[in-house]
Amino acid sequence: MNFLKIDGRHIVDQFGSNIVLRGVCLGGYLNMENFITGFPGQESNLRKVLISELGEKRGTFFVERLLRHFLNESDFEFLKSIGVNVVRLPINYHHLEKDEKPFEYIEEGFEKIDRVVEMAKKWGIYVILDLHVAPGFQNNGWHCDNSIGVPLLWKHPHFQERTLKLWEAIAARYANEPAVAGYDMLNEPSAPTPNHLSNFYRRLIESIREKDQNHIIFLESDVVLRKFKGFDDFDSSNLAYSSHNYLDMTLGGRSYPGYMRDKWIDKNAIEEEFIRTNDWVLKNNLAGWVGEFGAIFDGTVKDMHKINALSDQIDVFEKHEHSWTIWTYKDVNVTAPVYVNPESEYIKRIERILKIKHELGTDYWGTHGGGILREFRDTIGMRISRTVGHNGLDIEGMKLNIYERGLLPIVGDYLACLYANAFSDLNTGGIDKVLKEAFSFENCVIRPHLVEVLSSKMKRFGSGKMS
Repeated sequence: MNFLKIDGRHIVDQFGSNIVLRGVCLGGYLNMENFITGFPGQESNLRKVLISELGEKRGTFFVERLLRHFLNESDFEFLKSIGVNVVRLPINYHHLEKDEKPFEYIEEGFEKIDRVVEMAKKWGIYVILDLHVAPGFQNNGWHCDNSIGVPLLWKHPHFQERTLKLWEAIAARYANEPAVAGYDMLNEPSAPTPNHLSNFYRRLIESIREKDQNHIIFLESDVVLRKFKGFDDFDSSNLAYSSHNYLDMTLGGRSYPGYMRDKWIDKNAIEEEFIRTNDWVLKNNLAGWVGEFGAIFDGTVKDMHKINALSDQIDVFEKHEHSWTIWTYKDVNVTAPVYVNPESEYIKRIERILKIKHELGTDYWGTHGGGILREFRDTIGMRISRTVGHNGLDIEGMKLNIYERGLLPIVGDYLACLYANAFSDLNTGGIDKVLKEAFSFENCVIRPHLVEVLSSKMKRFGSGKMS
């Protein structure tokens, strides 16, 4: 494999041939998320609860074996067979550094990254390293392993310095590894202002370039604004720009093409939305990558409509010469092309927890817009509004904060003990057996229509080079 570079608006190989990266995100491996593996709350809390409920030995063993079985050689063989040429690897900094020992890096965490890079390289697949969770948290979401709902990265120099030094360590380790396509510096950053984000990006680029001149650096737009404000004057080459392009139609739509919130959604509307969020990249002829997009499935006829919308989305990305990675590769039958068999012992053991989570709506992703917690959020907002009047108050913003920063992380984390206790009767051998049966590729279920669409697009548009 050869190092990839940026040449104008294109990713190119060593011969100058244009390359489009097409693939999947590997969510749930080095950054576990509740909807992906079925637990409630945030990963850091889950790890603590597993130890408190199962004991140090079994609790630690549970997580390590889940990760071992979640991603293996057979997964990459499958990905290669459908035409994938890149995987995006989300990373939680906790694998590489402990809060109580800042700036001391954990070799075992880097070895987990090495394992993915080596498996991918064997099958000719590039890896984009994605810092999905930065020290202090770059956003307030569950996917940032954030139980307090506040992105402290932007408030405290300590967390900023740790993030800078962590990227230096990552860049130093992989500087000479051509199977790494590049570095996705921050997943879905939610900075107070565009200047906060662009200024920190400059510092990150400088830190990475001190150790590594070889790799592409990917810069994500702000998750709230979904714009590239303040990105005009980065003093560096080999940069590409990433957006996340989730659509209401693929998350909660019923019929495609069709109306969604009184607006007709078809391929033209999808393209208009893509251009709106990527106008700066397109107008300036810069290299673009859609780091995430995807759908939420519920097992009804709506799923096929969502897959058709995804198909049109990919056509739009290809038309505008953007690389793309769908979110995410494997889960418990929420969004992924590969999912845990509903008849597996693992699903049977957590079936009650999944029902509780769905009824309460503790997972922001995959609850299909419902749940008791959302109803509670609306009730609180309504009663506050009635009591104080609007008086210029941002009631909707307050409701969102109550929900995302309060109800979801608090209730989710409290429920984690139910998940842990679903495995309390098992010894280490039993735990290993259940997790292997669940997450090993050989035992998983393929979502055929989605895989067919992904594979047909990857093979139709070429093995990597632009058609």
